[in-house]
Amino acid sequence: MAIGWLTALKLVPWGDVIEATPQAVKAARALLQKRKENQAEPTVDASGEVHISKAMLTQWRQEQVVALETIERLATTQMQLIAEIERLRQRQRQTSWMVVVLAIALIALIAWLIGQR
Repeated sequence: MAIGWLTALKLVPWGDVIEATPQAVKAARALLQKRKENQAEPTVDASGEVHISKAMLTQWRQEQVVALETIERLATTQMQLIAEIERLRQRQRQTSWMVVVLAIALIALIAWLIGQR
């Protein structure tokens, strides 16, 4: 079974996967950098209540949008990878059946050749 997975992993178009990854990483890094640069702290009054400014709320909403876009890109990449793995599984099953059929045919041919002697 391990050999099947190794074969499947070798057939995955890693170039496409690797090509899509930097976009998601860049977006995540940009989000973190922007958060570090524009981080505003909520204020706490004497009674212990936390007050959030409109600017902070706007910033958090923008961060959520960027985070959701990054998650969407990662999910799309993952779906493509899963689809490719499923295609490889089907191909492996077909190949396995072909090998079984060829092995039976070879055994039948050998038996027939031995019977001809």
